[in-house]
Amino acid sequence: MLTTLLVLTGCRRNQAEGDETVAALYRQGRAYHEKGEVPQALECYRRAAEQADTTWDCPVLCDVFAGKRSKDCDWAMLARCYYQMSSLFSDQNAPRQMLSYLQKAEHCAWLAADTLMAIDIFSLRAAAYELMNRQDSVLIINEKAIALLHRFGMDAEAAIVEGYRFATLVELKRFDEASAPMQVYEHESGLFHNGDIEAGREIYYYSKGLYFIGIGRADSAEYYFRKELRLTDDDNNRLAAVRGLSLAFQAQGRADSTAKYAMESYELNDSLTNLTNTESLMQAHAMYDYDRMLRDSERKALQVEVSWLIICLLLMSLAGAVVLIVFGYRRYSDYRERLLIRNAGDRLKLLTESDLVRSFAEMAIGKRGSRLPEQAEWDRLEAMVAEQLPPFYAAIASDGLLSPQELRTTLLTLLGFTSSDVAVLLDISAQSATNTKARANGKLTGQKNAGTFCANLLRLLRKCDLAR
Repeated sequence: MLTTLLVLTGCRRNQAEGDETVAALYRQGRAYHEKGEVPQALECYRRAAEQADTTWDCPVLCDVFAGKRSKDCDWAMLARCYYQMSSLFSDQNAPRQMLSYLQKAEHCAWLAADTLMAIDIFSLRAAAYELMNRQDSVLIINEKAIALLHRFGMDAEAAIVEGYRFATLVELKRFDEASAPMQVYEHESGLFHNGDIEAGREIYYYSKGLYFIGIGRADSAEYYFRKELRLTDDDNNRLAAVRGLSLAFQAQGRADSTAKYAMESYELNDSLTNLTNTESLMQAHAMYDYDRMLRDSERKALQVEVSWLIICLLLMSLAGAVVLIVFGYRRYSDYRERLLIRNAGDRLKLLTESDLVRSFAEMAIGKRGSRLPEQAEWDRLEAMVAEQLPPFYAAIASDGLLSPQELRTTLLTLLGFTSSDVAVLLDISAQSATNTKARANGKLTGQKNAGTFCANLLRLLRKCDLAR
């Protein structure tokens, strides 16, 4: 959750500075790679890939593997970084990791609109399958790469891949199919000059020698093995040539030469194996240290993220508790207010239903000049209001704020008597009753208006009960 929030709210990096950082990390990774320092090279490539992959900084998130394209993302640099990482895993004889990064590199190359790079990287999947000893898959990759290159008009590049296809067919002993790609490779790839392949590709002569052994021409095979041995200084190529000569002499029935080159092949292979084992041991130790460093780094990063997550959860819990407390207090306040209003209303209802108030109502029905309430009855009415509604009565009767007529008018209005009723009970005119209401309203609430007097008295009653 926290990670998602950070991603969604992340800021865009400075593009110019980012490009410089990516290039520097990539060059540093290449330097480590050339020196054989695999862990350091991997770390540089990984950091360069993170810098080049700006998709997570874009307003619209872009997933490399969903096929979406971001103009801000350096797909070409990403492709190169992933390719170099695949190359490191190839050196470590880790074909599955190699294949994984080749697939990423190819995808990024397509998004970078670099067709040749994408197809070249695709064709390198064959090397990963070769490490897995899956020659049929190697052949399929070669054929698909050739078809793609022809589709985009890259015939010379397709002819180069025909050379790899030729070597695979020879290894599968499908010699009848191998002749055609061999001819295309030698005549259309542009890699041959005066009949010799360009330097660094002499391993081709080993495949060609095996081809001639396969079709029963051991003399021609011996020629190409000797040619490879003469032209190369690479120990692996020398081993292949010596091994090929042993096979060629075996096919010719020359036992002495076969034994000689078999022994030389054994010695070269033993030397190379020891060297390879030593390098592999050193690289494995370095990779172990690198993996342990990564695990420690990931564990620390996870601890930091978990800590932030715990802090966020605690803050959210605290905020939730505060909300609940505030909400509960408001609910309690509303309930208490309703309860107080109901209690005040109940007490007011008891007053209006009392015998004394009913007798006042009966006297109010009569006309002026009829029997009026006596002083004792007025005193009883005030006492009843003071007993049932003490805060309210204290507010209207304290300090002589209201005159006796205004106080009686206030009590009668609270108990539901109209201005006409008040006029009859006080033996005054209706206009005088209205004026008295207005004066009392002004003194109690500041509103010199008879029309709002009853509503204001009910508000005052509520306010007085809440203050208890």
